[in-house]
Amino acid sequence: MSIVATERIAQLIDHRTFVAGRALSFHDQPYLGLMFSAVRDSDIPLTLVVGAGVSMNAGLRSWPELVDCMADQIDDERLRDMAKKDRSDLLRRAEIVLQLVKAENHNKEDHEIVRDALYQKDLSVTAGQSAMSIARLVAVRRRNIRLITTNFDTILEEALRRHFPKDQVRSYALDDLDRWQESLATDTIGVLHVHGVVPQGAKPKEPLVLTESQFFKHGAVVRKVIFDNLHSSCSVFVGLSMSDPNLVGPVYELTNQNIDSPRFALSVPELAPGAHNDVESARYAVESAKFMERELQLKTIFLKSYSQLNQVLSDLSLAVVEPERYRDRPADKAPSLIYGRRLAKALEDCYVSVGCERNQRVPIGESATTLNNRLHNALHGSSGPATVLRRFARIVEGCRIGGEQGENFGLSLWLRRRYHPQGKSRYSLNLIGTSAYTHREPWSLRRELDITRDSNVAAVQAVFRGTPVAVNMEPSPHSPIWRGIVALPIVMESIGSDRSVDGVPVDTLMIGAITLNSTREVKKPQQPNGPDGFANLSIITTLDSARMNELFASVQRAAAMVLLENP
Repeated sequence: MSIVATERIAQLIDHRTFVAGRALSFHDQPYLGLMFSAVRDSDIPLTLVVGAGVSMNAGLRSWPELVDCMADQIDDERLRDMAKKDRSDLLRRAEIVLQLVKAENHNKEDHEIVRDALYQKDLSVTAGQSAMSIARLVAVRRRNIRLITTNFDTILEEALRRHFPKDQVRSYALDDLDRWQESLATDTIGVLHVHGVVPQGAKPKEPLVLTESQFFKHGAVVRKVIFDNLHSSCSVFVGLSMSDPNLVGPVYELTNQNIDSPRFALSVPELAPGAHNDVESARYAVESAKFMERELQLKTIFLKSYSQLNQVLSDLSLAVVEPERYRDRPADKAPSLIYGRRLAKALEDCYVSVGCERNQRVPIGESATTLNNRLHNALHGSSGPATVLRRFARIVEGCRIGGEQGENFGLSLWLRRRYHPQGKSRYSLNLIGTSAYTHREPWSLRRELDITRDSNVAAVQAVFRGTPVAVNMEPSPHSPIWRGIVALPIVMESIGSDRSVDGVPVDTLMIGAITLNSTREVKKPQQPNGPDGFANLSIITTLDSARMNELFASVQRAAAMVLLENP
């Protein structure tokens, strides 16, 4: 079904279809097709309103987490404990917390409190996949696009500088509103921060809008900015809960004035309180969205994970640069670039590459042994993760890699279940193989795992969030030696199209995860973990941002080596 055909039957996805169907399908989720049709038309102005979800994709905190971390700065222990247990509205909590922090630190500014809570002091924040996908979309459209964010950080600006000159990308706050509006008619790529800017290691831009009184003071200006920029454009809300009255109010006013501009929200449903299963939770989310649909004409597009949300942002760029092929039946009979077709092909190629025969979930026998060897070689090769960590260990006092007394590692490969574009496809991961041992018999293989928000499996968490994940674990009968796991999503590029923007491929797909397992804990606890203090910690806990990124790159190279090697 083409996007044009979808427009005639567009409606909010049914909750049962959402659970059992394909969230990234124009057929199963018609609003998705409407959004792609509007966004890829560069004659229609596009306004992206970006929230905390994009910052969380880069490893930063959500709004509730930010307020909790601000509360940690309260000197008085009893007041700090009460503030952390307070269940008031977040605006009121933020107000109270700021006052309590400044009660004993009279000279501390609001932006300093926010900065200390938002960023980890020993880590440099880098743009996540969602920010990078938004930046690619801006780069391929090049015109008629506006960026508004409620975030304090400059993650979007960092991502945009991958495609635009550094001095061309600028941050604006409400005090710079006139300059931001003037920039829309120039080559400047401006990001308007309606709640202010608190960058890491740079001066803030004010006013900050975080507390109840600040919302009262500046809310009218924020609402007018939102209204004016949604008035005559297609708008897409990304990473927002849509509970902020400064966002909902302008959208309601647009509807009240019968302004029929296309409006979409990308949403990953939370687990509904009291729900007994995924169907009930999805039903609650869909029914709740019907208010937005009825009163605000806001079309909610539900995704099953944050990696799917990022995939939508990424595919929008592909649809812009390949408008004739990004449809079910391209006019020139060229291969379709619709997401489901590309994913099916990519997964089939990967399963064949690792030695799986038709309909096999994992390689068996000699094929399993071959995959085991490939994972082992990728782990210990000249640029493999184990080799990189051995190099780091030379400068860490008392660190030992390998042997019975040292830290040891393993690599495990997980792939999405084979995808069927025209049928039901379970949203799950298969453990395909590991460097530590070989599965020779089918009965010994672990079952596939559904990709859900509440999973405690690191690979599933990485795929659900679309970000690297580090977890500690207790030894179990299934994994008696592993104490910590670092999991990274696997992203493949240029599956069906070789088009790129500024050297960055536009065609990307998240197809699974790769995990680096350690015999020691990979997350540093708040308190020493036993009589030996931090003796059970992995070398990974000592890495700064630069070395951690180098480790991540080595793990990603290992995944590519395993999947691209001929069987």
